[in-house]
Order: sequence, then C-alpha cells, then structure tokens
Amino acid sequence: MVADPSGGPRHLAVLGSPIVHSRSPQLHLAAYAALGLTDWTYERIECDAESLPGLVDGLDTTWIGLSVTMPGKVAALEFATERTDRAVLAESANTLVRTDSGWRADCTDVDGVRGALYERGVTSLAGAQGVVIGAGGTARPALIALADLGAAGVTVIARSAERARSALELAERL
Repeated sequence: MVADPSGGPRHLAVLGSPIVHSRSPQLHLAAYAALGLTDWTYERIECDAESLPGLVDGLDTTWIGLSVTMPGKVAALEFATERTDRAVLAESANTLVRTDSGWRADCTDVDGVRGALYERGVTSLAGAQGVVIGAGGTARPALIALADLGAAGVTVIARSAERARSALELAERL
C-alpha cells in the first residue's frame, strides 16, 4: 500500500524499549515537513517484544508504517503477514509497512550498512575481508550487506561464542 498524501492523516512510529532516546521522530518529521506531508505524524511508542503483536493489531488503518528497534525485531518478523527475503535471511525486521492484507516486514538495516559504506566511497568489496564487531541486532544485516557487496570473507568479533553462533551460521551460508 502506498499512502496518498492527500488522503488524510497518516500515523507512523518507532517501537522499542527503551525508546525515549530515539531521534527517529525528529528525522521523520523534518522529512515529512520538507515533503509537504502536513497530516503525517511520527512518534515514539514504548513496546517490548511480547506486547508488539497486540499493539500493532490494535492500530487503525491511519497507521501505515512502523520502525522497530530492540527488543522487537524478531517479534516484528514473526508477526508480519508478508516478509521480504532479506528480513527472513536476517531473522529480524526493523520496518513494518501496512499492506492491503496486513503488515510487510523488512530489514532496512541492510541498506543502512550499505549506505554507510557508499558514503565512504566503498561500492564493492570484491575479494576483500570484512570485520563485524558484535553479534547483536545489526550483525546479521551487516553480514548480508557485506556479502551483497562481494566480501570474500568476514570475521565476527563478539564477547561470547554463543552470542555469535547465529551470525556465524549466516556468514557461512552467505
């Protein structure tokens, strides 16, 4: 579903816990203002993984999109009625977009990693070795982005082998 800016108010939010620190509302509201989307809102909603399905189910159709941060990324993927391939591969979703049949989950963290590299002039990692520091919520999307750019191999540095297991399994598949 693509929202029509003339079709009345549209609501969006970032979900997570804790969420008070998020700068997403300022960024989104500035973009909406620049685009003339005067009826669009974007707010913070405190939400843990367990409450995500009920909260999202309770939103009316003026709610068209949600950004999801920790700890709800896995819950968002499981809740969605549609999932992009990269969200399934990352085993998490940071974006929910309303569709005619429910909610589509995506993992735009992959784009974020790729974009950060592009800003530094990196458009290909063909044959290069990469390093991912940490095995948290962005490690898997970072691995996908590095593979998409052609990295020949990646080292994952994490505090514990157990926390890194999922990232390492994905790295081997990629």
